[in-house]
Amino acid sequence: MDLYTSPSPRTDSVFYLKINKESDDALSCFFHWVRICEALGASYFVLCDNDSLRERLLNSRISAVYKDSFRFLPSYRDKLSTICGNILDNSQRHTGYALLTPFLHAKETGIGGHWNIDADDTLMFAHPQICAEILLKAEKYAVQKQIDCFSFDMWHSQLHHFDIPHWSFGVTYASMTVDYVAIIESGKRIADKIGYYPMHLNIDCYFSFLQNQGLLQCESFYCEGLWFEHYGFAISCHEDGRIRYIRGNEWNSAKVKVDYEGVAIAEDVVRLDIGLTKAHSSFKTKAGIIRRKHDIYNYVFPFDEVSMNSKIILYGAGSVGRQFLSQILSLGYCECLFIADKDYKEIVSISNIDVKSPKAIEGSEYDRVVIASNDYQDAIYGTLLGLHIPEEKIVKKVRTF
Repeated sequence: MDLYTSPSPRTDSVFYLKINKESDDALSCFFHWVRICEALGASYFVLCDNDSLRERLLNSRISAVYKDSFRFLPSYRDKLSTICGNILDNSQRHTGYALLTPFLHAKETGIGGHWNIDADDTLMFAHPQICAEILLKAEKYAVQKQIDCFSFDMWHSQLHHFDIPHWSFGVTYASMTVDYVAIIESGKRIADKIGYYPMHLNIDCYFSFLQNQGLLQCESFYCEGLWFEHYGFAISCHEDGRIRYIRGNEWNSAKVKVDYEGVAIAEDVVRLDIGLTKAHSSFKTKAGIIRRKHDIYNYVFPFDEVSMNSKIILYGAGSVGRQFLSQILSLGYCECLFIADKDYKEIVSISNIDVKSPKAIEGSEYDRVVIASNDYQDAIYGTLLGLHIPEEKIVKKVRTF
């Protein structure tokens, strides 16, 4: 299966993208999640309590592509103050507000299943469409098995290795077939009765407690071969029954080493497999991860140089071209007639758009030829002039954010 060119999956689920961190890495994570939502055709809310960050998101160059889809939602602090006050101490309440707000908002607005995402510190090392395939498969599994909360295995296997039962939020699908507020309150009564009360821990631990008491069905999943980063903690890959790690404080070193021994994946974690290979998700060197991150997020289609509803030809079928194509297709901004690339015999098509020889530009009727390459702009520009493409029809502008 060609994971890049297969039709984009669709979902009726809503995403809640939580972001309050302002680092460049946090913004990279966030916009990757936005692209995943776009690949799924999913609506999403941006859960943000940071006013300056909200303005930064709206004013960033990349947001010009997506900001009309942004629906900001603050945490329900007032509505959740009693609940969080009963189960969490002061240091954990802010996180509790953010993680529980989607449950209340979904209930109030009649939203069914939804994704609860820590969008500022979680990252799948894969193209957005591939990530969309993974999430759709997880969602279908959760619905089929009637799982209340189904979350990516960020901590469960690690702590299972030390005989600590733990379930965590991060990348979580939540059904709305149960009353979460009522269950949380029931858990509080049980905790008081048995003398167990995880106030000094976090909301993840409290949901783990609810799971252990049989009040919620919380399970974890992973995707075979997927590299994943939880910022500040670790970069990891679930593969062949084990989790390989590169610790968050090590990958910046001059020579990266992968802990191939890792830890065993817990037996109760659900394995998903969509046929990922190292070409789809990989981590080999420091330069590789930086390049891979930039491939995923950083290029913005030159909307200011191309009119809406124009007929264009993209020149370049690499990472820049894929990002440009994803943006214009998701927005319906303009029509891409085809993609020109010297490797047209090997690539054939991307997202059902044909990849053709650069010579195919000659004789085609188009409004603009957009150079979709960051490293070979000048060479491509020269090629286009050699094909007698009018200079005024060439767009030579690749922007990053």
